[in-house]
Amino acid sequence: MTKTFYTKNGKAIILSEELGKGGEGSVYLVDSQTVAKIYNIKSLTAEKQGKILSMIEKKIKVKGICVPTEAIYNENKKFIGYLMPKADVEKGFEMQTCVFNPELLKKKFPKWTRINLVNLSLSILNKIKVLHDNNIIVGDINPFNILIKDDNLIFFVDTDSYQVDNYVCPVGTVHFTAPEIQNIENFSKLIRTKDHEYFAIASLIFMIFHPGKSPYAFQGGGNIKENIIGMNFSYPLGDEDNYLAPQGMWEYIWNELSYELRKAFYTVFKENYRLTVTDWITVLETYKEDLTQGIYPINIFPSSTEKILQGRTINMNRRDIKENDPAIRNGKTNLRPNADGANIGVLELSTKAVKFIVGDTPALKQNGFSFDYFFRIADKTETGMGLDSDNYMDLDFYSSKVIPYIKKMMKLAREKQVDILYCVATAAYRTANNRNEIIEIIKDECGINVKILSKKEEAIATLTGFIFCKKDSVIIDQNLNYLMIDQGGGSTELSLFRSNEIIDTYSLNLGTSILKNVLFKEATNNSLINKGLRDSDKFIKDRLRTYFSNPKSSILNKNKGQFLIANGTAITHASGKKGNKDQHCTILTKAGIEKSMKKFEEYLNDNYSNSKELLNVLEGPHTEHRGKIDRILVSRLGLSMFLVIMNQINITQIVVNGTGLWYGVYFENLYNLNN
Repeated sequence: MTKTFYTKNGKAIILSEELGKGGEGSVYLVDSQTVAKIYNIKSLTAEKQGKILSMIEKKIKVKGICVPTEAIYNENKKFIGYLMPKADVEKGFEMQTCVFNPELLKKKFPKWTRINLVNLSLSILNKIKVLHDNNIIVGDINPFNILIKDDNLIFFVDTDSYQVDNYVCPVGTVHFTAPEIQNIENFSKLIRTKDHEYFAIASLIFMIFHPGKSPYAFQGGGNIKENIIGMNFSYPLGDEDNYLAPQGMWEYIWNELSYELRKAFYTVFKENYRLTVTDWITVLETYKEDLTQGIYPINIFPSSTEKILQGRTINMNRRDIKENDPAIRNGKTNLRPNADGANIGVLELSTKAVKFIVGDTPALKQNGFSFDYFFRIADKTETGMGLDSDNYMDLDFYSSKVIPYIKKMMKLAREKQVDILYCVATAAYRTANNRNEIIEIIKDECGINVKILSKKEEAIATLTGFIFCKKDSVIIDQNLNYLMIDQGGGSTELSLFRSNEIIDTYSLNLGTSILKNVLFKEATNNSLINKGLRDSDKFIKDRLRTYFSNPKSSILNKNKGQFLIANGTAITHASGKKGNKDQHCTILTKAGIEKSMKKFEEYLNDNYSNSKELLNVLEGPHTEHRGKIDRILVSRLGLSMFLVIMNQINITQIVVNGTGLWYGVYFENLYNLNN
């Protein structure tokens, strides 16, 4: 065949070296910047010619997008092919063979970091955006057809397969085909949408950051097509985890990505909500900025694959108390059956501690509340640490780490001549799948009954403590709504009240023990503290955004609280005051909370180079220093939640409650309020 063809205007095109040959035809070199594709006669159709001419009319001139620029004809003026820009890339640098293979990626781009992967992704996205703006859909996003010169210069080739206007893309690749069109037998009859393309884009970006690994590959899973159709995405996000994600290098790559990027992938592959090209550009530009600031690790492949914390629960809030089970609902124990019962005490078994309180009953009834009328003591037990990932309490852990402190409190109760002891337990006990066994151990070892509180009971008792103990200077208009945030170790309760009556309460899986477990669950030996803190903030915002957009929050959204009360270690520590007496009823502003968060974060980063060093202190022996570090970390993690809620309900200041649940339970039983 002749190797001279002509443009529409009669310009001669002389072909030289054949660069490649395929089923449809061959590609020839024209000059240093241009190549020509010449179709086999059998491949030429009116549909094919119409698509090429339509692409040419769009006049796309973007470096790296090798679309047809001019039609070429034979001497009989019959359409035979087209000219397009030459891809200036060596052989072997197709994305499939230089990025989608970990060993080849290391060999061909040895100096690349995750910043380069971001640049590569943005280069691809910006080109796809140009195509979409011209009503062109790639259709078959195929890593063999993306050639890489460097992270900022890539080439899209084989573009005549793209969907142009109503000219279809007749081919598809399983890994990049949306679930709803996986069973299409003939793509030549399908007009793809941008929504279909968004799925393919997300898959491509995922496989760039997890070199060549499909988002739907998982342990024991079926084939990729079946997994895509079933949306069987197994990489975890926060407390959502089915523990089937590919292990080894892949899980560590996932864990080291920013929370925002992981959330984007999770949204597409698990929730089937597609991000647009613009959405992805925003997410990746943010991630790039965080990478350059050293917040997230930049190595493509993790330098450490040793988890520093495994097997801990990251959800203590999926179970409540509904049944009237006397085995776990009777918290009253007569310690002195022959006494008049006036001297009562409260033993609180929380997720983090064991607490005991006893009051001077005559003084309280005659003079009202004063911290001076109470004897109180608390020991941190970190009880929640005994719950495994399936929420079963390690009974050996409980017997050795918690029971001794309960016995200590019982000894004090007898020394204080407590007549009746009321023992209540909260989130960790509520959640434990073997909670009846725990209560039996307490009865056998310590001789007392325990009442596991429901979420609502816990909220009401905490408010009761505040109402009885608040300072006269704090005035609550009983005609207004007021919101109480009770942040514990296992959960956080949001409760809306008016005139001391509860309107609604909702329990969130945002307790500080949970936040710590999430923080360390994804960490390895070299994980940065900054990375964990930033991801925790985003996790909290994400969960609260979901809550506030959910019908479950409708009562709270419609009945905004005008007054905000807060409990928990994070908010009391942020007061800057020592001891509940001085912390109680302190007023904190958003600016003050932000200042405290910054101070706590700086302390952690100044004293620990990575998450493992920090965890070693927190898991070490009980010391005053360990307690200090735990308070600082808990405060830094927990305060973020208060800021998000304050912004949501447009309240600028918060009243610290230094009393909490144990005071509320005391007054409930002192005045028989439960009846």
